[in-house]
Amino acid sequence: MTRTASRSPSNRPRLSDPPTQVAIPGLPAPLYLLGTLPEARVAVVGARASDPYGLAVTRRVARDLAEQGWTVVSGGAEGCDREAHEGAMEGGGRTVVVLPAGHDHYYPRHHAGLFQRVLDGGGAIVSEHPLGVPISRHRFLARNRVIALLSRGVLVARAREHSGSLSTARAASELGRPVAAVPGAVGEALSEGCHLLLDEGAVPIVSPLSFGQWLGEGARKAGRRSQWSRWPCASKGQPAPWDTRKGRAADVGQGELGLESATRGVHVAPVLEALAQEPGLDLDAIAVRTGIPFADLVTVALGLELEGRIERWPGGRYAVPVGQGEGSCGEITGRGREPFEGEDDREVPR
Repeated sequence: MTRTASRSPSNRPRLSDPPTQVAIPGLPAPLYLLGTLPEARVAVVGARASDPYGLAVTRRVARDLAEQGWTVVSGGAEGCDREAHEGAMEGGGRTVVVLPAGHDHYYPRHHAGLFQRVLDGGGAIVSEHPLGVPISRHRFLARNRVIALLSRGVLVARAREHSGSLSTARAASELGRPVAAVPGAVGEALSEGCHLLLDEGAVPIVSPLSFGQWLGEGARKAGRRSQWSRWPCASKGQPAPWDTRKGRAADVGQGELGLESATRGVHVAPVLEALAQEPGLDLDAIAVRTGIPFADLVTVALGLELEGRIERWPGGRYAVPVGQGEGSCGEITGRGREPFEGEDDREVPR
């Protein structure tokens, strides 16, 4: 049975609307729901400060799951969570955001547009907290347990050893839900969490064919397509599904940028500073942080990409290339300006 917030599909709720309460088996108290909570739900989570591989593979996994009829649940945070929501909608499916606070404290604030699209697409934003409850550290961990409880299984796409995503996976194990993880390169900090889960018995996800092992053979009957296929292999002359190249930037000449050099020069430093502090911002978020007019920002971003000073990630997000600001084992650095933004990635109690 699909639970709804008492609204017809033709009248989707707005982000500013008050949530309603619904009872969910396994939770001691009702959840606060805005939108529609479909059945057949699985969780896809991962690092907030991820790399292009992690973001792209998260989006691909979520898209493939959505194409099979699954609703994707995630935490609405930057990085892999956002790509999980975007991928689900890209695959024609629905997605559920679980908040770590009341609906009037949605997090992060600059994801307002994403959250509204989730609602417009027939998905939901849920929380175990009523209006007025703010964000705090312990509520992130509680949020992760709700993600696990709402889902038939949990998949971790990219995670460090002490990532909050691992708390979601372990909550799933305690609840008897199957856990899956996407392998990464050995020796990378962002692979360590997933490899730890694989050592503990998580199902490795290497293509949609792995979904049956993770969710059971009955999972094949849940979707819209009768057959799953393998991901293309780069060694066979095809780009990998996580290839982040959207076209050849070199095909656009510097003369086509259309912004005076002096004006562009004024805008470069604030853009680079914003991306150094928080990798993976989209243009809307950069505009908010820097105050640069959006039309100018588009041109500045293109110019910096052509020069190799920033790189474009899946979902229209940007970062300073690895090597211009990285930690040990290739870990991308940079802290967000909002409180608690690092809770999903590190310094989480085991």
